[in-house]
Amino acid sequence: MGWQLDHVKKLRAMKTSSQLRSFSTFESQVWVVLKQAGYDVKHDCKIAGRQTDFLVSIASRSTFPTNLNYLVECKDQQDNLGVDVVDEVENRVKAARRSGKCDPDIRGWIISTSDLTRDAKDYAVALGIAFTRYDDLLIRVIDFGDYHRSLVSEFEEYEKEGIYIRSVRGRTGEERLKDTEAERLPTLSTLVEEWLATEGDTKPILLLGEPGVGKTLFTKRLAADLVKREDWRINPVRISLDSSIFPEDEPEKLVSAYLKQSGIPSLGTSLRQFMRDVGLVLIIDGFDSFFISKEQDEARRFLHSLAELHRGKSRVIVACRTDFFDAFLAVPLIEDRFKILIVEPFDSEMVKSYLQRILFVEPDDDTEKSYLESVAQTKEYADQYWDLFRDYGLDTMVRVPLFLHLFACNAQLLPNLASPGERRARVFWKIVEYEISHATQYEELEESRVQELFKTVAYALWIKNCLSMSFDDLLEIISQDTSPPLSDSEIKALVRDIDKSTPVVKREGMNIIKFGHAMFRDILVAARIAEALRNGQLNDILLGADVGFLVSELLDGQPYIYGKPDEIPENMIFIPAGPFISGEGLETRIAHVKESFFISKYPVTNSEFKLFLEDSGYNADHLWSTTGLDVRNRNNWACLQYLNHEDFNSLDQPIVGVSAYEAEAYCRWLCSRTGNIFRLPSALEWEKAARGTDGRKYPWGIEGEYHRAVTKERGFRQTATVGNLSPEGDSYYGVAEMAGNVWEWVVADGKYSVRGGSFKEPLLEARCSLCKDMDPEYRSMDIGFRIIREIPA
Repeated sequence: MGWQLDHVKKLRAMKTSSQLRSFSTFESQVWVVLKQAGYDVKHDCKIAGRQTDFLVSIASRSTFPTNLNYLVECKDQQDNLGVDVVDEVENRVKAARRSGKCDPDIRGWIISTSDLTRDAKDYAVALGIAFTRYDDLLIRVIDFGDYHRSLVSEFEEYEKEGIYIRSVRGRTGEERLKDTEAERLPTLSTLVEEWLATEGDTKPILLLGEPGVGKTLFTKRLAADLVKREDWRINPVRISLDSSIFPEDEPEKLVSAYLKQSGIPSLGTSLRQFMRDVGLVLIIDGFDSFFISKEQDEARRFLHSLAELHRGKSRVIVACRTDFFDAFLAVPLIEDRFKILIVEPFDSEMVKSYLQRILFVEPDDDTEKSYLESVAQTKEYADQYWDLFRDYGLDTMVRVPLFLHLFACNAQLLPNLASPGERRARVFWKIVEYEISHATQYEELEESRVQELFKTVAYALWIKNCLSMSFDDLLEIISQDTSPPLSDSEIKALVRDIDKSTPVVKREGMNIIKFGHAMFRDILVAARIAEALRNGQLNDILLGADVGFLVSELLDGQPYIYGKPDEIPENMIFIPAGPFISGEGLETRIAHVKESFFISKYPVTNSEFKLFLEDSGYNADHLWSTTGLDVRNRNNWACLQYLNHEDFNSLDQPIVGVSAYEAEAYCRWLCSRTGNIFRLPSALEWEKAARGTDGRKYPWGIEGEYHRAVTKERGFRQTATVGNLSPEGDSYYGVAEMAGNVWEWVVADGKYSVRGGSFKEPLLEARCSLCKDMDPEYRSMDIGFRIIREIPA
């Protein structure tokens, strides 16, 4: 009923309430559309003893017939109209001419939700009676021309730069892809074309892919190609949600706001009805960017609402990153309602094909021999570029079109900027850094100042979760967040030529600057965060998967240690306070450990725990928490069952089969014997000791190397003696066995968990970020613990 209320509001501004009551719902819709088309619409006389629907006079535009007067008959019905309706209108036209109230040249005009039968059409033509379907009326009133031309122009700009590669491939979500099947994948265009051509009920599309794989460029091309069909019934509307321009959280409001901003007048009806009766191809890009900072329920509701717009003659396609979908949207209700297409990265042959295109050597003359020589030379250059990318470890990265284009354009610089085998993000950063620092029109500014400025702007946009800003906002950021402040001449130099500088940042229109891709913004943000992390100066902040990964690679092997004490207890490791990268995936964040501490290099061993047993630790009630004491008594705990098991009772094996309450009792016993404060690690303390500051996946680095940990892949059937894989498996700080061998108890705010994996679990379970909630009463052959010693203030 919402769209009806909208029309009622408009009608009240045009008609008195008494006149309004005589209108049917369909008539009110037609009234608004005719007024919008520029007609003078009247409803103030009777013809042949009955009230007319409308009398309309000349329009201000030539879209419709332009006789001086029309008598309009509105018909809202599903069945096609017959000859009788045409007869009825003709009789009323004749009566109108006889009445003298109308222009003698008045004609009839039927506006209907259904069509005319063949006989009725021929009859109407013979009588000179105009006929218009309501959806035709709507679409012809709305001028998409300028907007559609902008869609074509926008895509052609990318084509000129050689960024878009037309052979991007895709597959449906139902397929299970094998490596050997990649070359047989259809093009994404083919899959979408089949979807558009399908009549009847179809599902909206969810277009998934990793960052930079080509989702945005594909949606730009799709919109441009649909415009080029010159079919006025196909109306592509492409909305990028990667900015803060659209605060609306309902699809209809968002689309309406976008159309208004794009210069498209009101649809004359509700968006939902327009999409049902007339049709739009609604293309939504950057869905994940819009909802990354919102609740997942909001994202799901919005997606369901978009699916509701996929009705009648309309189509809806939504582009979203795969990791966001997997984390928040991969639920049956969504997967059942959408057709899922996955944009595939390039294979090596597609990479070489692109390289051959941009490296093409022009033939010396028009002979076939010269042309073949050019093709051979071009292929040789492409192979050399591919070998260069592999030498620098970029062969995976360049399968993503965004990076392929960037690295191909700067391939000659690689030997001067990076070292073979360097982390991908570090090479990426050096290329972006070069692009920014060597922008010729910034010669009035020092390179370091330009770079810091770009980092500041990128960070401001990242915090707001958008890619673009107005020049006014840019100038405000420059004046507030750069130290020392830029001079007026420096600011003018920046603003004047910002669109000519680098593909990293572009000018959009007269007053907007925009990052060419979210990854350009994110690498600048990561560089800023990495620098702050090295200095230990950063507040808690959610990084997300992409920025978190980039920061991790930029920092690779560079955790910082400060405030290290002169004396460190034997078999303990110093861990400094301060920020570090915590979590994984979309939950990657900067977290803080507030106080430095010592952590035991190895898990507590059988020999160490036996000292607690021999000192009657199980009988000393004061060593146990209230809850722990109750659990001990209820379970009649007096010792640990695995201390007598031949697979687990070696003195140098870690203690296992121990609950969190027993581990805490051991810590209190150790406090009483040494005068120092010992306890279980918190989850954050354990994680920082395991992974350092750079967010590495495993204690030793990013790659899962089986020889560094006692996990299921190694075939161990029991725990290994501590130190067995040290230092190969040590963390940056030198803490051993934080991946594999035994799960280890941690506690924070009364919540108990285990971390680190065990000999029974695969290596993937031993990654530093994984934390499993656990009942503190639980005992298992693969759960032990290590301890922390606090450092006195």
